[in-house]
Amino acid sequence: SNGRIKASPLARRIARERGIDLAAIAGTGPEGRVVAEDVERAAASGAPAAPAAAPQPLPQDVEVVQLSAMRKTIARRLTAAWQAPVFQLGITADMGRALELRERLVELHADGTKPTISDLLTKVCASALMRHREVNALYQDDALELHPTANIGIAVAVPNGLVVPVIPGVERKSIAEIAAHRAAVVDRARSGKLQQ
Repeated sequence: SNGRIKASPLARRIARERGIDLAAIAGTGPEGRVVAEDVERAAASGAPAAPAAAPQPLPQDVEVVQLSAMRKTIARRLTAAWQAPVFQLGITADMGRALELRERLVELHADGTKPTISDLLTKVCASALMRHREVNALYQDDALELHPTANIGIAVAVPNGLVVPVIPGVERKSIAEIAAHRAAVVDRARSGKLQQ
């Protein structure tokens, strides 16, 4: 009634990415809503392209800031990450024994890098990835690539963004080795010395 096309957000995104006019698609969802499958079907059958939007002039007070190479990489990676399914799981865990273990490890390695709870969780995640290899996989070219090692990224806040250095082969490292490697990559990240 108001001229708005009923379509799911995913259908809108796919149509926008592929240049397909949503108005030319018959929706099969509830109340005639256009869903992602409708757009995919239309793309396969060569649906009419969406009219090109006229470029909107920028208001006078808009400032355009060119991105550094690092910020461009962050933007590319975060944009690509939206193509993977996103889900959240919340649970409660008793971390009493983990805290005790961490205290013992700190005492044992008093002269080196002190292990953190994050280091313990990194090791546990690596063990889980090795036990459940289907989770340690990459979907690419219509196939799953099952990886033989657990390379785990750790998010590090830096002054002009967020970087995720990777600790390779975590399943083969001790918690002390993980802690040392984590401390080194976090230090390099914060000092701008990480390499891609």
